[in-house]
Amino acid sequence: MSEPVLTAIMRLFALVAKEDQITKQERDHILVFLSDHLSQKATEHQMRHFDEFASETSGKLSAAQENSTIIKICRSINEEIAQKQKVVIVLELMSVILADGAISEREQTLALQICEGLNIATTDLELIKEYVLSKKRSDNHHEDILIIDSTDAPTGTCRHIHREHLDGFIGILYLRSTDTFFFKYVGHTDVYLNGVPQKSGNINVLATGSTMRWDGSDPIYYGDVLGLFKKLASGTRTSF
Repeated sequence: MSEPVLTAIMRLFALVAKEDQITKQERDHILVFLSDHLSQKATEHQMRHFDEFASETSGKLSAAQENSTIIKICRSINEEIAQKQKVVIVLELMSVILADGAISEREQTLALQICEGLNIATTDLELIKEYVLSKKRSDNHHEDILIIDSTDAPTGTCRHIHREHLDGFIGILYLRSTDTFFFKYVGHTDVYLNGVPQKSGNINVLATGSTMRWDGSDPIYYGDVLGLFKKLASGTRTSF
């Protein structure tokens, strides 16, 4: 992402952060987001922007001013990035908002305004909220969420893959509007996504060709996930 886009995203982060003060959880999440995209020096630079924006806006803008600011920020983001990236931004914003496990009326209003500005459906927002908040398998109920765990029975209307020797669960979110998959593991097993160890509760984009592994079980491939959400087209198939 370009620096102007990241600066715009930092403004959104500052707007949705807690009204009283930025919590350590919120700040840590923003640091992780930036470090995934930038060098340490650039991350520190953007965090200074975030602190400045938070100081300028926290509790100082009226509802009308907040809405006007969101419209301007979203307009600048819309000019530079694709819809898939905007969905990732909304998920990161919801992770910041829900870092304390709850969402206030103001935060909900801001989230809806941001989604409207970025042309993201409210149904996607509600699904993202359910996914981010889920701490156990029974918190997930939507057919566009896949649960991977060591139990035999699926949970609610979620899709399900059984694998042994997995403490907790892996949740895969599929957003149909942008054809995007997200990965989250909650538990204490050493789970690796594309060879990278996963911290419990962190959310990542599940890229094409991804592999999930842990000791004592067969790996799960991107194709396994894809096959549960999409029907193969009829007609001649080519094998490599």
